[in-house]
Amino acid sequence: MIHQLLTYFVEELLIPGFGSYGQFIAIQVGTPEETTSIGLLAGPLQVSQQVKDVRPNEPQPQPIREAFVFTDDSYTLAKFPIKGSLIAAFVLDQNGKKELLDEGDDFSVDYNAKILTLIETYDGDAAQLILQYTFIGVVTLREFEQEFIVGIQAASYDEVEEIASLVTTILLTHQQEALEAVNPTNYDLEAYQSVHLLLRYQWLSGELVSLASNKYQYQLRFQVQGQLKSVKTTPDLEYGVIKSVLSPGVEADDDLPVNVEVELG
Repeated sequence: MIHQLLTYFVEELLIPGFGSYGQFIAIQVGTPEETTSIGLLAGPLQVSQQVKDVRPNEPQPQPIREAFVFTDDSYTLAKFPIKGSLIAAFVLDQNGKKELLDEGDDFSVDYNAKILTLIETYDGDAAQLILQYTFIGVVTLREFEQEFIVGIQAASYDEVEEIASLVTTILLTHQQEALEAVNPTNYDLEAYQSVHLLLRYQWLSGELVSLASNKYQYQLRFQVQGQLKSVKTTPDLEYGVIKSVLSPGVEADDDLPVNVEVELG
């Protein structure tokens, strides 16, 4: 579940001042290719048995938001939208100014094929097409914890401790950037989707695990906490959006303002 995070550490985080071994080396701890090396190894995955699903395995309406780079007249949606639930808008500038579009006038939707088509070519400077809609799906949510080990090998105790201290500092101070870079991780297969969301990681421990001739090895243990969202989409077009609500309550005044503005985020 944390492969993308470890890949980010390997490819993006450099340790300044250590020359040829300044980058994380993706090798198994204990089998270094150089006298001085840093290795990453994912540990076992622990899954919480506290179920977060209110109605597991029951199809339910689920919200989704998609963004497309505005380059064409037709766009394939990720899910099957419920009829009447789709809201579309152009993002007009870098400040996020939006222009709402009307289904029927500005775009049409093939609900069976998940395709949105713009009716008229837009001549403005829109950078993105933002879509928000509801689909029917079976969703389960599980929380998990997974450890990863940073193994360090050097020729002296002073050197291995120095590298361990700096590696710890770099990982802890780059947490926000690392999580933003890898979240979320999606895997899709037809109607199925797995979504990994890493929430945080923390330093658990560090220890000198081996002393040998001219080789000192140190292990740092970290724990990642995250969520796995599993989704099965069903093209159930019998669901609909409520168009009106009848209330037996007190009748409102004619001049009472009603806010119907749509928030696209």
